[in-house]
Amino acid sequence: MKSFKLLLLLGLLTVTGCEKEEVKDNASNQETPATTEVTRDEPKEENNVTVTPSDNTEETNNTQSSNDNEENNDSNENVEDNNNTTENNENGEENTNTENNENTEESNNSDEGNTSTEENEITYTVNFYNSSCKTLSTEKINDGLKEYVNETLKTSFVTEIKNTSCQMSNDIPTKGEHVLIIGASSTSGSLEMFFSTVIKKFTITVQTYIKSYTETWNNNNFVKNVDPNSILAVTGDASVPVSFIDLTAENEEPIEKTVEFNDFNCNKLHMYTTNDINGRVFVKEIKFVL
Repeated sequence: MKSFKLLLLLGLLTVTGCEKEEVKDNASNQETPATTEVTRDEPKEENNVTVTPSDNTEETNNTQSSNDNEENNDSNENVEDNNNTTENNENGEENTNTENNENTEESNNSDEGNTSTEENEITYTVNFYNSSCKTLSTEKINDGLKEYVNETLKTSFVTEIKNTSCQMSNDIPTKGEHVLIIGASSTSGSLEMFFSTVIKKFTITVQTYIKSYTETWNNNNFVKNVDPNSILAVTGDASVPVSFIDLTAENEEPIEKTVEFNDFNCNKLHMYTTNDINGRVFVKEIKFVL
């Protein structure tokens, strides 16, 4: 009896074990579809990942389009900047030309009273015949003539004057006239002029001395009174050779000459008469070229 019960119990246990294995097998079969579903979900995620680059492509396209627009805008701005630069350059050139013209006009205006002969050359013209210079004796002519020249030219052109037997005359050559005279009736004369700058060249106008008068005691006989021995020597410092201007009267008529001295290049002018007796000379005008 006991053996029968044991066999029955073992048989029940065997049946129960089989049922549990079937339940496990069913459970395994039910879990497999779940795994399959998970496996099916992964392609969807891959598909989602596949879709994502397309979004990035649109963003990339938008970014590229934006960059293209910015490059176009930059290009247009560069063109505008170039145009503005060109306009500014043209305006700058026009302004420069205008300023140059204004500077040229100002330069021309500043040279009024001083005649410009050539580029970078200035001419000073000094008149000694019937000028505004007052009568000056030999003792006063050094300072007086220097003052007259510098005031006329409005510059400190003459630095010093030295003379012997020179004067700014009164009523010579005729009544009411006056002129610069070098020399006296019985002695030669000399005039030295020193300048603040080098004289490149100059032109001088000189004349034979004449002082006509009437001999009231001799039946009103008219006398021309022309010096027959008028010769003027012209030089500078020791490096300048001496030149002679012959003003010897012809038939008791005075002679006037205008002589140009080129390549003088000296800051001193020395003029003197060569004869002691009746060798006086009038100096009417000098044009200095600096």
